[in-house]
Amino acid sequence: MFDRSIELTVCNNCCAQLTTEQIELKIAQEFEGDVGCVVWDAALVLVKFLETITGEIYQKPTESLFHPASSLDGVSLAKLKLLNLFFKKRLHLDHTLDVLELGAGTGVCSFAIASLVNAKIFCTDLKQFEYLIKQNLHANRSNFRSSSEVLTCELDWSECDQSDLKNESFDLIVLSDCIYYEESVENLVQTLKLFCKPKTLILMSLEERSEKKVLVEKFWSLMDGSFTWHEVSLNEQNEKIKCEEIHLFIIYKTPIKSCVE
Repeated sequence: MFDRSIELTVCNNCCAQLTTEQIELKIAQEFEGDVGCVVWDAALVLVKFLETITGEIYQKPTESLFHPASSLDGVSLAKLKLLNLFFKKRLHLDHTLDVLELGAGTGVCSFAIASLVNAKIFCTDLKQFEYLIKQNLHANRSNFRSSSEVLTCELDWSECDQSDLKNESFDLIVLSDCIYYEESVENLVQTLKLFCKPKTLILMSLEERSEKKVLVEKFWSLMDGSFTWHEVSLNEQNEKIKCEEIHLFIIYKTPIKSCVE
């Protein structure tokens, strides 16, 4: 086992004074093992994108985030939706972001979110990865914001309807590189359908792999009709950590149109 260090710039706004600090997440990962035992590049891209988003929210004056309208030129709908979610939480400083991470593996995405914003996060994966998540939680808890909380929880997508988490309500669901095994794709879609409420946003990163192209197509086919999605453009991602082969999507439940006669 060895550690991977990930640096993040964290913004703090205390007494109307903006400060930033550098923190370092140390994520233990295995030399060998299942796909959940290492930090994949798609997770890094997602984490650094969130760093970019939170930096914009904290560093820009509130009134300039969405006005004037000309400032929105070239901004994707995906990024706007995520900005809007974090913007609302910034206005209500006593409110935490309720987050569910699926297929957490090492837990890096959960720990990054807990460090960047005030959040209550359910960090979930199969039981076989519980030891790794808990080890990394212990090593990185000191980086979390004072109001942040990360709870580890076993979640098997094939049994998600039996989980107590179905009674929770989430602002954000996060998953990174989870379209990997054919037998899990349908269960993943069903899990997203169960946990995604009308106002929930899903942030997903996905690395292109030629051998997984059919699986990805199957995933989007199963999502079609229930969900709407938009891709974050490459130039909106973190300027240093991004890749043309790694895609970021914002996904949400497709609104049901009411029939008015």
